[in-house]
Amino acid sequence: MSSRTPNFTPARRPQQRANAREATDFLETTDGLASLLPIIETLTRLQADCERLLPPALTSCKVLKLHENILQLAVPNAAVATRLRHSLPGLTTSLRERGWPIDSIKVNVKTVSVPASTLRTYQAPPPLPDTAVQSFAALAHTLAVTSGNDGLVNALNKLVSKRRG
Repeated sequence: MSSRTPNFTPARRPQQRANAREATDFLETTDGLASLLPIIETLTRLQADCERLLPPALTSCKVLKLHENILQLAVPNAAVATRLRHSLPGLTTSLRERGWPIDSIKVNVKTVSVPASTLRTYQAPPPLPDTAVQSFAALAHTLAVTSGNDGLVNALNKLVSKRRG
């Protein structure tokens, strides 16, 4: 065995938790932000309860705010919003049973913008080789013109005329 130290650094989860702790410490020590900490903790607990109560297909819902006994939830698209609206009476009742002062729930569709770098651009298919165009032309001429082949012969003739220019 070699006494050398490894040449890689393993991932360390405790340091990641320390970063979250540092953020919490910062919020607690900053006067303007310290008032946000109880709100963040409340919304985090409410988010956890919503995730436990909703079916797995609706766990993409995010708690936006709770103001004047009205809970606002954000969903990624209209399909999720529609499914969630069917679950609102049961969710409202279950949250009340857990002690949350909720009279109604509003659903907001919040689409997430996708960075342009992740979008795929259209790429035209590569051109057909001349031998392929000639083969399609020969096929169109050798097929018998019947009611069953009529559409195929027309499609082959269009393809050949577009490729020949």
